[in-house]
Amino acid sequence: MAEEARKEDDAGHKQTLKASLHYTIGKICSEVSAGCDLTLSKQVMAVLTEVASRQLTLYAGDLEAYASHGKRTVINSDDIKLLVRRNLYLDCRRRKTRRRRRRRRRGRGG
Repeated sequence: MAEEARKEDDAGHKQTLKASLHYTIGKICSEVSAGCDLTLSKQVMAVLTEVASRQLTLYAGDLEAYASHGKRTVINSDDIKLLVRRNLYLDCRRRKTRRRRRRRRRGRGG
């Protein structure tokens, strides 16, 4: 009985998170489309929500695995670094940001 209640709570929580994600993606799409003078359909926003939800679910699983491998129950910044390094796009962005910071430091004489 308690297990069923927990599953219902989990399902409700997931639906709430997905609704929040959909709302946020809708807002972002509205801002972007206004700047580009185009309109995105509700179906496009629904697909973007689903893709983002699935990707975030994968990230969550990866972060849990990294923490578990480190014999920890709390996800920390090292786990985030591993996740970023595993994603080629994010890793490329991380490297570019690091290079910019180094150039700025050198420019200030530090």
